[in-house]
Amino acid sequence: MKISTGGLEVMYSGMVHSKGKESVDFILSDSMILSVAILEEEDAKPVIDLIPEGNKLVIRFTNPQSQLHFGPRDPIQVGTYEGRDFFVQLRINVYGGLTSYSVDYTFYKGAKSGGL
Repeated sequence: MKISTGGLEVMYSGMVHSKGKESVDFILSDSMILSVAILEEEDAKPVIDLIPEGNKLVIRFTNPQSQLHFGPRDPIQVGTYEGRDFFVQLRINVYGGLTSYSVDYTFYKGAKSGGL
């Protein structure tokens, strides 16, 4: 079975609960880690930041409690996989006044890297 949407092929999809406010880490390979983190800032609007840290990409959700299924509208390109563009779509839900959260995720393969 293959699943696709918008020209992207679904590789993995699921949901994971955090342990408290700890980050949720996806170890994609020895050289690629995707980390989902949350941050509470007083009087700040909900925002999503992409923070590269060496072989890790941190996707930080600031003040996500104001919305259900908080996340970017479009998949985020996070690198390449087997010579193809590699994307992730993330949505988070917050529980207990930001005491923990869950991450709905889908990883996609796109066209060959560089559009070839």
